[in-house]
Amino acid sequence: MNKKGVKNNSYLEMKRKQQKAFNEFSDMNMFYAFSNEQFIKGMKSLGLGPDQTDKIIAVGAGGYILKSHKDDLINLNKRFLTEMRESIANDKTGMGFIYDMFLYELRNHEYQLTEDEGDALDALGLTWDDINTNPALKSGLEKASCRILRN
Repeated sequence: MNKKGVKNNSYLEMKRKQQKAFNEFSDMNMFYAFSNEQFIKGMKSLGLGPDQTDKIIAVGAGGYILKSHKDDLINLNKRFLTEMRESIANDKTGMGFIYDMFLYELRNHEYQLTEDEGDALDALGLTWDDINTNPALKSGLEKASCRILRN
């Protein structure tokens, strides 16, 4: 519970913690560029000159990372995935982390308007088979979708 007596969303807390870790990592090892000017500025931010493009690789969405830190980024993403999977596995009823997760993602993907869970499931890397074979996931999704539609 927070200071106002409202239950904290454990999924949102995890996302914020992971975003902070990613931002700290990317500030030191990455840059984003959508123009030549931004690319040159990004190279400088990593201590590189424009002729040192062999020291970076593109990671998509306008992002570039030092080649020497590619494995660090992979490991960071693996850690995030492991944290997510462990949090899901530790919620045996679906009424804790899983519920928070679905509530957040359903709201984020405008379930109240579309009544389609697909985008939220895609964002979480889950399939309907995952939901239907895991009672906790199924319970959490049902409770979260009912709460959103009830409001």
